Amino acid sequence: MKRVAAALTAVLVAGLLAAPPARGQQYPNKPIRIVVPFAAGGTSDILARAIGPHITTAWGQPVIVENRAGANGNVGADYVAKSAPDGATLLLSDVGALSINPSVYTNMPFDPAKDFSPIVMVSYSPHVRVQWAYIPYKGGSAAVTDVVAGNANVLFNGMLATYPSVKGGRLKGLAVSSAQRVPSAPELPTVAETLPGFETGSYQGLLAAAGTPREIVTKLNAELTRILNTNDMKEFLAKQGTEVRAGTPEALGTFIVNEKARWAKVVKEAGVKAD
Repeated sequence: MKRVAAALTAVLVAGLLAAPPARGQQYPNKPIRIVVPFAAGGTSDILARAIGPHITTAWGQPVIVENRAGANGNVGADYVAKSAPDGATLLLSDVGALSINPSVYTNMPFDPAKDFSPIVMVSYSPHVRVQWAYIPYKGGSAAVTDVVAGNANVLFNGMLATYPSVKGGRLKGLAVSSAQRVPSAPELPTVAETLPGFETGSYQGLLAAAGTPREIVTKLNAELTRILNTNDMKEFLAKQGTEVRAGTPEALGTFIVNEKARWAKVVKEAGVKAD
């Protein structure tokens, strides 16, 4: 009997020693999807397609960018919010879906502050105004296309998706919404030069569904921070008039909440509502 007990103890000890690695070490063990809640060609889409190959190179897993446009980002964001919290489905979205929509839409299908695990801020860029009845679009790329074609007169959009058309002569840039002129576009004045104190912009953040294990969030944050601070990515973003602001998951979460409060005042004063 003692020999049997000893044998069982040995088996248990061996089992403990051979315990599987933590989830963060196993991750990712399947392809990663980055959901962009807007049409292809906009700022979030450009960024997702820029960082995807870097993730594949580092981790050996395919990265699939999936555009799920609708309701100013709500459709795609809600899809990720309700996905499995395993880090295999990520959301790359902006200030509109994460910080403005909660004040605009009466019945939001998700709560940006509760239904996501923030990972990292991917970029921050001022808006550029291009020479107003308001016309909503499924994404910035469609808006740029219509202004270039003469179907709309004025555009207020993120630098990353808009400035290439300004540089190419297809659009005329009027001003940027940052506090200071953008180094890559010094010819564009700031709105603040005419209206002192005016400053706004758009951020792009990477998030996963709420409940995603902390070790997976930490691993994603570390890798994305490394990628965003490589020379080629920093140079790419700088040329487009946007900047790297990678930080902690907590920093992104706080930023989203603060921007929500800021835009809630604007939405209330403007009386903007959508069903």
